[in-house]
Amino acid sequence: MNNYKIVQSFWTKPFLHSIEKKKAKGGSWLNNEMFLISNCLSVLKLKEFYSNVELVTDDLGAKILIDDLELPYDKVNTSLNEINNYRPELWAVGKIKAYEIQDEPFLHIDNDIFIWKEFEKDLLSKSLICQNFENNVEYYALVTEEIEKNNFILPLEMQNYVKSKATLNNFEGINAGIIGGCDIDFFKMYTKKAFEIID
Repeated sequence: MNNYKIVQSFWTKPFLHSIEKKKAKGGSWLNNEMFLISNCLSVLKLKEFYSNVELVTDDLGAKILIDDLELPYDKVNTSLNEINNYRPELWAVGKIKAYEIQDEPFLHIDNDIFIWKEFEKDLLSKSLICQNFENNVEYYALVTEEIEKNNFILPLEMQNYVKSKATLNNFEGINAGIIGGCDIDFFKMYTKKAFEIID
């Protein structure tokens, strides 16, 4: 069994917010049961191939996934208790915090990703890994319009990119359903910048 570090995260604040939103007008999952089934299947498939699967969550997430569902994570880290000052609409903050606390090569795998075989060893040796590249995504253009409209100052690392990719047909990004790699210094810098932007 492979010992490469696999990380999953579950921040319950957006989950609870989604439940309330669903009552009002519809959340992001068909229902709560489907969300939990997805979590179960995802970790169970990971555990078929990996012996170092960590859950990064908060106290309520540990209660739900570990105490109640008894999912077979090898380690549980409740660092997401530290981010409850953020709004639940910022659901990706939980993932960013999970990346921030890593100190060895890792892959963060979303709880709606199901694997059917091990990742290739060559892939796991890469500095940076993502699920896939995305091109011409309308969402990126809409976010950029909001940034410009509100005179938000981007970090220098992003300014040239946004200026050069300022039309819908040029925007490029990554899908972070799977993200990680061996370059831990990059993730320390990336998460520091991400929290600076969010804050």
